[in-house]
Amino acid sequence: IFSCFFLPPSSPLFFTPCLSPFEICIFFGGCVSCDCRQMQRENTAPSALQCSSAIMGSNVRLHSSEMNPSPTTLPSFYHKCAACAVSLVTPTLEYSLLALGIVALYYVSQYSFLLFHAIAELFSVIIGYCVFLIVFHTRHIAKNSLLVAVGSVYGFVATLDLFHMLAYKGMGVFLTSQNTCTQLWVAARYMECVMVLIATVMHRKLSGDSRWLYGFVAVQAVVMVLAFLAIFEWRVFPLCYDESTGVLTTFKKGSEYSFCVVWLLAGIYLLLLPPHCRAVAWVKERLWCRGSGCYRRSRGCAARLCAMSSSDETDGDLPDHVRYNMVLSFFFCIITEIVLTFYVGLVGWETIVGHSCKVMSFYLIYKALVRATLTEPYTTLFNDLTRMNADLTRATLVAEMALKQRSEVMAWMSHEIRTPLNGIIGMIDLLHSTALSDEQLRVLSVMDGASSNLSVVINDILDFFKLDAGKMTLEHIPTDLADLAQSVMSLYEPKMAERGVRSVVVLPPELPQLLLCDPTRVRQVLSNLVSNSVRFTQHGSVVLEIRLKGGPQSESPGGPAVHFVEFLVRDTGIGIPVEQQRDLFCPFSQIHASTARLYGGTGLGLAIVHQLVELME
Repeated sequence: IFSCFFLPPSSPLFFTPCLSPFEICIFFGGCVSCDCRQMQRENTAPSALQCSSAIMGSNVRLHSSEMNPSPTTLPSFYHKCAACAVSLVTPTLEYSLLALGIVALYYVSQYSFLLFHAIAELFSVIIGYCVFLIVFHTRHIAKNSLLVAVGSVYGFVATLDLFHMLAYKGMGVFLTSQNTCTQLWVAARYMECVMVLIATVMHRKLSGDSRWLYGFVAVQAVVMVLAFLAIFEWRVFPLCYDESTGVLTTFKKGSEYSFCVVWLLAGIYLLLLPPHCRAVAWVKERLWCRGSGCYRRSRGCAARLCAMSSSDETDGDLPDHVRYNMVLSFFFCIITEIVLTFYVGLVGWETIVGHSCKVMSFYLIYKALVRATLTEPYTTLFNDLTRMNADLTRATLVAEMALKQRSEVMAWMSHEIRTPLNGIIGMIDLLHSTALSDEQLRVLSVMDGASSNLSVVINDILDFFKLDAGKMTLEHIPTDLADLAQSVMSLYEPKMAERGVRSVVVLPPELPQLLLCDPTRVRQVLSNLVSNSVRFTQHGSVVLEIRLKGGPQSESPGGPAVHFVEFLVRDTGIGIPVEQQRDLFCPFSQIHASTARLYGGTGLGLAIVHQLVELME
């Protein structure tokens, strides 16, 4: 440990400390398995996580596979050990310094009680103002109105404590009696315990509407002003210290016991705030059962209370460590009030112990509120980012699994649906070659049309999902585009002839006879386009034109020539409104609601065409 803190990494002693890594872990009280001794024999160092686990006293098992045998990593290991030790020692050091400060205050009280009182009260005043300022200016980060309300209480209490310190006999600031100083003490304690209790009880209203919070702060300001007027101006505040006899009045002692009761109620209520809704529900359930004897209704009430508490875990909720620090602060306040009931003079053990407990109480409030408003929000933000990253990774894995499952389903559909459908279509074709009556031919033609339509729909759906999953691949086969265009148009010529629609194929004279392309996908694109034109054209013509854009180009010197071919399909059909043309290539889109009923189709054809053309480009 000495080498970790005081020796530079370049020092020869840094690499040969008197304690080995294993002995350092044992020195901190960790119970480490025998694998660590094996590491010591192999001259390897445990990681920071393993060292911190040993430091915290956990039973850990160190595996040699996690060790880095490189000697160059030893300096960083010792620095990590030191960081772990510091993180463990810091809270202990913090409370040790506080205890030393209280001991120093005791010796100061033996030298000058007035100085002791001024230091103790000044500490409380500074803590009160710091808590108020920090909580107020970080309210948008912490997003906890309960903390803001409690912080405002200690800001006003610090003002009363400041006047209490200045009014103390011997300070010479106010020409008042010792009773005035005691009255200011009582007023500050009343305001502190009652306002904290109100803030904890009304935390839902303070969190729900900012006007309640501002009203709560305004009430505190009014109460503080009235306390000053009652003590200094109107002189109506009850007598707290009888200077003639040197004893406390009954009002003062009764107030001290009242403070204890209020602090006790505030601590219990604070412990029962969300997320501890089970304890609240249990108490409410038992009280309701005893009052009305209706067990079923009481269970419903408790369930609603739990649901209400669990739904309000953001604003108004406190982390456990903040809650426990505040309750511990209330405990020291109770000790302070109980001890001060034995107050019999200016100098005495009661005053020293009481003010020391008050210092401890204010320190715990400072630690609770400042940690909740400065440390916790950033820790919460880091945890939220970590959780979001984990959720994103998990969502990515789920999406990948869903995509894989969809691909498997599509492959299953391709085999399990297409195969029997092709068998049905084949059997229908065989029935056409047999001797049938007119009624049988009519039924068979209906079956033939329905099976063909079903085949087109299934093929479109499967092709669409295959393109969407990126599983579609293109072939490169020598193809005669002129013959392919003529064969596509010939498929729809009988239907066009029934309507009197002309079919026209326009070919450029410079079109090469053979081009490398995927004839199946080119035929699919042209069939979709021509089929749409024929479906929506009742008279006129449907034209399929092939154009060559520019001359042949070569991707590399001496390589094959590349031709850019453009296919155009024109018709004299019903047309498409301009405002609906942007949705032309969207999946499952139809121009009108009645389009599918009047003309048929699924709305997938042009979406498939769009993706196939992009794939070809």
